[in-house]
Amino acid sequence: MLKLGYNNLGDKGASIIASSCSIDGRHHQRLTVLDLGFNDIGDEGCTNLSLHMVAGNHTLRNLYLSGNHIKKKGAMALAGAILHGCSLAKLHLSANDLG
Repeated sequence: MLKLGYNNLGDKGASIIASSCSIDGRHHQRLTVLDLGFNDIGDEGCTNLSLHMVAGNHTLRNLYLSGNHIKKKGAMALAGAILHGCSLAKLHLSANDLG
């Protein structure tokens, strides 16, 4: 479990976390919960999380992205990653401007 809510990470911080938790296309084998709520993450950070943390990840079960600045583009990136295949059971996106 990695809980980093309310840390003002922004897109850059989310992108760094996403790339560091997925090395050479292999996802972290024990990370089942990622909480990045209320971190000023926008579409860029959400897209990077989608590509590196969600798509093809069969370990991550819960992803908290509530209270960020994710809009339609970021939501569509998440949808595409989920369609690619993953094991998400819970996805929290409340308090974003998804459109």
